[in-house]
Amino acid sequence: MAETYGRVVVQATPEILQAFTIHRDKGLEQLVEFSGADCAINDECDVFFETLEIKGDSGCFEFENMYWSQTVERLAATGHNIGLYLHSWSEYGSHFFLAQNPEGENFSFVAGGPDDDFQVEGGDVVTDAKLQQWLAVIPESIKEAFPQLLAVAC
Repeated sequence: MAETYGRVVVQATPEILQAFTIHRDKGLEQLVEFSGADCAINDECDVFFETLEIKGDSGCFEFENMYWSQTVERLAATGHNIGLYLHSWSEYGSHFFLAQNPEGENFSFVAGGPDDDFQVEGGDVVTDAKLQQWLAVIPESIKEAFPQLLAVAC
């Protein structure tokens, strides 16, 4: 299994983000409840993180594992009224971009992979057009508060 690294900004409430500082499971449980996401996420997913920077109703998590990407995908598929803005990359060169704002607009794509084997990875190259579509879903307030999310993408 490839090592995965990345950043995800979660836009919810200050109280939910503070719950992550108490324990990651407590924060995830509150986020799932608030968003109305599939409650099985609490038992089947994990959100280990290296750092968390909170600004108002948003927090930027830095991670070094595959779990955040999987968890964010499930939250985006079943949850509502939260913002999820993710860029992750693996040691083999694949990149995963996902953005979903509280209004429900979303866009995601995968690019690259081992030997650029796009048949297996289901991805393609990171094009400016796709990057612009991803950025278009991210609110300006998030871009300004957490420029580190964008630094790896631009």
